[in-house]
Amino acid sequence: STIFFYDTTRKILRKISSFHIFIVFFYKTKNFLDIAKIADGMVQKKNNKSNGKQYSFDWFIRYYEASGNISDKEMQILWAKILAGEIEKPSSYSLRTLDVLRNMSKEEAECFVKICNASIKIESEKYVIPADQDYLSKNGIDYSDILMLEEIGLINSGSGIYINDDL
Repeated sequence: STIFFYDTTRKILRKISSFHIFIVFFYKTKNFLDIAKIADGMVQKKNNKSNGKQYSFDWFIRYYEASGNISDKEMQILWAKILAGEIEKPSSYSLRTLDVLRNMSKEEAECFVKICNASIKIESEKYVIPADQDYLSKNGIDYSDILMLEEIGLINSGSGIYINDDL
């Protein structure tokens, strides 16, 4: 009877495991397809032709793995913009950028947008946020926002508040 129980339990666990793998695959594929549909609309609006462009298979696999976990509609739009940008101009977004976005929450993304909107361009590729309390308050930026974005590597506030352009 112990052997029967063991064999039965093993069969049940295998079926549950197979079902779990199917559900995860379905979930990720559905999210990816939702994002791809949004991106397709963005690319179609620009009427951009992709003839002759070289795409990185590795990039698209990494993108699929990361974007498949995104079910929030607003975050899917962000991921669709990344995909559309990569289709329009290959190598626009690094694998490191995908990894940062993969680990970014919706709140962190919204905070980053707020910081970027308040930033001032000081050089061709450098942006800064004035470390003036009135300016920060007027733009709805708290010190905790700066700390959070510095923690995830999006900004550097060592000698001023700079948006990290290494990504």
